[in-house]
Amino acid sequence: MTETIAAKIPGTKKTPKNNKAEILFNIYNSELIIGTLSGISNSNFPAVLAEVKTMNYYAIQVRTRAEGKFIKLFRALHPEVTLPIHFPQRRLDIRRKGKAKTSTSAVFPGYIFIEAESEREILACQWDFRRTEGFFRFLRSNQDITPLADRDLELVLHFIKNAGPVAGRSKVYFNENSRIVVVEGPLMGLEGRIIKVDKRKGRAKINLDLYNDSFSIDLGFEVIGSLEPVLGGR
Repeated sequence: MTETIAAKIPGTKKTPKNNKAEILFNIYNSELIIGTLSGISNSNFPAVLAEVKTMNYYAIQVRTRAEGKFIKLFRALHPEVTLPIHFPQRRLDIRRKGKAKTSTSAVFPGYIFIEAESEREILACQWDFRRTEGFFRFLRSNQDITPLADRDLELVLHFIKNAGPVAGRSKVYFNENSRIVVVEGPLMGLEGRIIKVDKRKGRAKINLDLYNDSFSIDLGFEVIGSLEPVLGGR
């Protein structure tokens, strides 16, 4: 049996009425029409749509501490390239000589990430990136441009999708064994990567790895006290 399913973004005026099993995308003036699908039910339709719309993320290695400068220069030189460029950062409060100061630095020093639907989009503009000052290489290499996958992709998306452009402080408490418990924030889900905790400075050092590169960074936290008595009283 063939059923018709339509998902509309404002501007869609009608649903296709053909009887063929197909997916029809009409992206024009914010219109998206999804046509008739054979064997696709309402329950699993969102999963199908998500699979169709899956994006790829490609890593580019650039000069460390000049990631933002590279992006700015690239955008100025190639305004026609509109692919999203992600540069995850973190914010830390630093106290020097009694004065507090906020510092922003890279989560993945020396890396930026390009979001694209297909390899074709990356290949079409690869030389625009490669000719920009500060460029080192695509990962895995300039001859083997490969999208992030598995644990690399999961880790990068954690900061792009969950932490936002700049990762701030997480909210934590310490249990009866003095172990850190993350309630919310960028550290949520990264507990297994914590290698050191500095309660006085409110920082947790985590170990990150990307392809064959391994490094550690600090992320800030604030202690909100213990939730255990509250949970135990319910």
